[in-house]
Amino acid sequence: MPYKDFLLENGNITNYVGIDIEPTEYHNQVKPDYYWDGNTIPLPDDYADWFILTEFLEHYFDTQHILKEIHRVLKPNGQIFFTVPCIWPLHEIPYDEYRFTPFSLEKHFRLAGYNNVEINPLGGINRSLAIMLGVWRENYYSWSASRLKRYGKRLLLRFLATFYNYLLKNDRLPEKYTNHNFISGLWGIVEK
Repeated sequence: MPYKDFLLENGNITNYVGIDIEPTEYHNQVKPDYYWDGNTIPLPDDYADWFILTEFLEHYFDTQHILKEIHRVLKPNGQIFFTVPCIWPLHEIPYDEYRFTPFSLEKHFRLAGYNNVEINPLGGINRSLAIMLGVWRENYYSWSASRLKRYGKRLLLRFLATFYNYLLKNDRLPEKYTNHNFISGLWGIVEK
C-alpha cells in the first residue's frame, strides 16, 4: 500500500482499504487490511469508489474473474486506476502470470463489463532499454563485481549512469500503438 499515506493526506479519501492475496515477500514490511482467498473480495457489493491496481493484474491467474469481482465491489460509475509492466523480470514467483498488451487489457476490461477504457503507455523504447539496462546492471554485479578492478567498476558505473539518464531524458511515448512499438508498461483508468 505505497500510496496510502499520500492519498489520505492529499485527497478527499476518508477510507483506504488494502487487500491482497496470501502473504508474499512484500508483506514483512506492510500488512494489508484484508487477505482474501483469491476468489471473493471480502467486501460487499457496490462498496468502493476506486480501486488502485498498481502492478497487480499480471499476478492474478484469472483476469476475467478478478475484473468481474472488482466490478461487483465497485459502486456505479466507480473507477479503477491500474498499471502493469511490459518489460520487467520475473518476480513474486510463482505469482508472476502475464505481460499484457493494450489490446488484451482492453478486451479483458470490456468483457468484464467496464466502460470508458483508457490505456496509455508508461514509457517508450528508451525507457524499455533503461529498465533492461538497470536490471542487467543489478544482475551483472551480483556475479561479477569481484572480477572487475576498482577502476573498471567506476568507469562502467559512470557510463551506465550517463547512458541511463540519456535514455530516460530522451524517451518518447508512442502516439499510437503500431507494430514494432516497445512500451515499458501500461497505465489506465476504466469505469464501471
